[in-house]
Amino acid sequence: MKIQILIITLLVFTNTILAQFGEQQVISNTAIEAFRVKSGDLDGDSFEDVIVHYQGHLSWYKNIDGEGNFGSENTIINNLTENIINIIARDMDSDEDKDILFQTSGNIYWIENMNGLGLFETFHTIFESEDFVVSFILKDVNGDNYLDIICSNVEFGSEIIWFENLSNSGTFGNKQVVDENLYPLMRYLVSGDLDGDGDNDIVIARRGFGSFSGVCWYENLDGMGNFSEVKQIFLYHNLEHEGGIHLHDIDLDGDNDIVFVKDTDFGASLILWLENLDGLGQNWSNNEINWDSNIASSELADVNNDGFIDILYSSSPNSGEDEIFWIRNDNGSFENPITVTQLVDTPQEISVAYINSDNRIDVLSASSNDNKIAWYENLGVLGIGDNFLNKIEVYPNPVKDVLTINTNQQIDKIEILNFNGQKLKTFLFQNKVDLNSLNSGIYLVKIFNDIGEIEIIKIVKQ
Repeated sequence: MKIQILIITLLVFTNTILAQFGEQQVISNTAIEAFRVKSGDLDGDSFEDVIVHYQGHLSWYKNIDGEGNFGSENTIINNLTENIINIIARDMDSDEDKDILFQTSGNIYWIENMNGLGLFETFHTIFESEDFVVSFILKDVNGDNYLDIICSNVEFGSEIIWFENLSNSGTFGNKQVVDENLYPLMRYLVSGDLDGDGDNDIVIARRGFGSFSGVCWYENLDGMGNFSEVKQIFLYHNLEHEGGIHLHDIDLDGDNDIVFVKDTDFGASLILWLENLDGLGQNWSNNEINWDSNIASSELADVNNDGFIDILYSSSPNSGEDEIFWIRNDNGSFENPITVTQLVDTPQEISVAYINSDNRIDVLSASSNDNKIAWYENLGVLGIGDNFLNKIEVYPNPVKDVLTINTNQQIDKIEILNFNGQKLKTFLFQNKVDLNSLNSGIYLVKIFNDIGEIEIIKIVKQ
């Protein structure tokens, strides 16, 4: 009997560690040919709302209570003639509310949140192309703590370009070329520090034949946005990676690795992670994670809260599987895929967000054949450590003027709160914050990293 109880206990504990997901919770089943789904607090209530692109529409749904109960559709645009390739919710004009940045096939725009409550009216054009913008990302290229735009564009040949964020007020400078006339065609890109010098480099995946096909990178030579010639990481012919490319420290050795999806010659998808062996971006190992018939979308997140970044992915529209999976990362060793849901008909995009108040990362999905936007609660328990906290060092504490936050995660935002929860100061994309103007007392430091994890630490101001 004791043996049976032990086996049951171990099974329950294993399921807990594996962070099983709850039933599908439908936000909308009228999003015709649902294509994109992202999240962001659009109305300033500290709850993650959901942003959706479906046939001709860009809309958002309010998270009413912070527990994943959503209101009716709020339409932003209802006459789109092109698909939206990417959506990002960010404060573009420094007024402390979330605006919406998005990309159609040839253009990049942002729409201003006029009242901080989700009223979107004023359009701003950042870039218009006569051909096709393949992808874009936000990253601080020149070290001024403002988020610049990096994008790949195939106008007059494939090129990588960036636009300087001039004043953090939503205005951007002229196009600056990183590389041009990139044949064969360059696909998606990502940015982060590959060589440990503290600035953001650029990683691309490029398909075709010959040299510098596959995964390559450009070194940010001076931290000001002047980049090196292209450097090869791994050569892959006929490379496609519609499922995504990501940078993160997969094995927690202090440097950024690469995870990406590669389509094979016979039509299947392969998830790979490329280990940054020397922390300088010069030596890499090539590690296969999982084969699948085809992958539409992928995300990285610490699903089971063990400190290691796991992988989530959806089967692609032509795979016939119609599932969402996650793969557990055990210090760079990846286990077999675990099903999140099978209740999606032709899944398109997945994303991750803290939908309810349990501080566990949940999953969002958009699926086109059932016109559905849905979310899936992460039912696993915290307790394998409050792991973001375990990776943070805050000093000095007590602090007199400058507080340093040391973490191997990229810091997205830092908020300083009083003990009543009132927000006093906000700092973006930096790990040193000047608290000299605060009175002596006890404060809370709320730290947001770049994959949505949040940690709160108590400090004493002298």
